[in-house]
Amino acid sequence: MRIGTAEIYRKVEQIDAVLESIAIGESWADDVRVVLFVVLRKDTTLSDHLVAEIRTHIVAFRVVCDARAFVEVLRLKCRTK
Repeated sequence: MRIGTAEIYRKVEQIDAVLESIAIGESWADDVRVVLFVVLRKDTTLSDHLVAEIRTHIVAFRVVCDARAFVEVLRLKCRTK
């Protein structure tokens, strides 16, 4: 299934804990997975619960078939702004 970054951003922006995000495609095991980097609000940690919430938002709107297989969420620690 093809997915555009705008579709991902539209869903991730609905999560209060996330300030900014950037998604990239990465070749992975004869396929492409989406890696989502997030900038979180101050005093927010990237817990397993938050990762699950992000994946649920993406899957709930049928953006991807199986977010566990295709979406890896990582906290972005370095910013250029």
